[in-house]
Amino acid sequence: MSSQDITKLSHRARRAILKKMKRKRLRQALAQAREQHEADELAKLEASPSYQQRLKDEEEQLRLETLMRERDEQTWLAREEEARRQWLEKQSKKIIIHDQNVKETVQQPQIFACSDHTHSDGEIPNAITSVSIKVDHLSVLILQLLAPNVVSSSPEDLPPWHHPPLPANIAPLLQPTVSHTPLPERCSFFRKTGACRYGLSCSRRHDYPQRFESVLSENEMEDDLDHSCLVLCIPHMFTHYCLPAVKTTTSEELEDPDSLLEADETRLLTDYEEFYVDVRAELESRWGRISALRTCRNRTEHLRGTVYVEFALGPGAAWDAAEALTGRWFASQQLTCIVARLGGGWREAVCGLYHRGRCPKGDLRCNFLHVFLNPGETIHDLHRALRLQRGELRHTDREIANVSVHGSFRRE
Repeated sequence: MSSQDITKLSHRARRAILKKMKRKRLRQALAQAREQHEADELAKLEASPSYQQRLKDEEEQLRLETLMRERDEQTWLAREEEARRQWLEKQSKKIIIHDQNVKETVQQPQIFACSDHTHSDGEIPNAITSVSIKVDHLSVLILQLLAPNVVSSSPEDLPPWHHPPLPANIAPLLQPTVSHTPLPERCSFFRKTGACRYGLSCSRRHDYPQRFESVLSENEMEDDLDHSCLVLCIPHMFTHYCLPAVKTTTSEELEDPDSLLEADETRLLTDYEEFYVDVRAELESRWGRISALRTCRNRTEHLRGTVYVEFALGPGAAWDAAEALTGRWFASQQLTCIVARLGGGWREAVCGLYHRGRCPKGDLRCNFLHVFLNPGETIHDLHRALRLQRGELRHTDREIANVSVHGSFRRE
């Protein structure tokens, strides 16, 4: 920028430009001084006798290493050539012995036949000659396979019944192998909830989603196209002393699931509200708005404390969140995140009888999701969301639902 342009600026802008130019000149001066210092140090080093001697020693060491490497390579090549020559001689001796045995085996029946029947003078030699030609062709083929550089592989040397060789740039086609083994039946619970009580030991098929999948299987084409969704699944993220890990239970506990509830239900719901607010704020700040966030309160090992999250931006946000959150620590435990497919949507994944108090299996044995009610949500909101094939209603939809049920709002 010229001096005339600087004078047209304000005092603050002109002062900032002058400071910037001063810093630039200072950096240039420091760089020149540094380069000059390095050049002086290099000149002093080159003038040092010890440095010159070290350079000579390094060059001599490099020359000796190169000579030793070349000598070792020549020795190795000679040894390999000698071994290859001995191997070819041994193979050629085997072929000659094999040809002699074949000729003797063919000549003996012909001699016995001549003693019993009278033939013309040229029949036996012609038969022996044809057999010898075939044996010679067989020897040529064996040599071509064993030592392709010794025997010529031109088409003229091949026998008349041999197909011509393929061009060098064309590889032989391989027939595709098709497996006819029937696939096992799909696990219905894994298809609906993305989790299975038996895990890897389940005898049925678990179809895990892929990030870039373009074709669905024939079984998935029936109902999954309309309501299936990909969600972020974080197993055992919500931990609480009211939700202990129950792997083995007695018959009395199965008949009365409430006997395991020794803590206050109010404390559990209060702690879950704090957990819900923290987790939702953290996820929405990084991957956008959340369409649904559900946490399981089942006591089974494969569903206890599992968090399901559906993002408004689609499956891509779920995959990004799973990759970013895997390995992170939360509440003194390391997270393992996956992306699960709810094959029938939220309506088939969530147990609709639990909040009505009519689930016959309870928290200990039910394989469907027994979810917490989110803060500000009612049972009616949850059931209405499931009827609409959603995991959670928006706050505006909840207000509309409350208006339709109660007639009007009551503002405090």
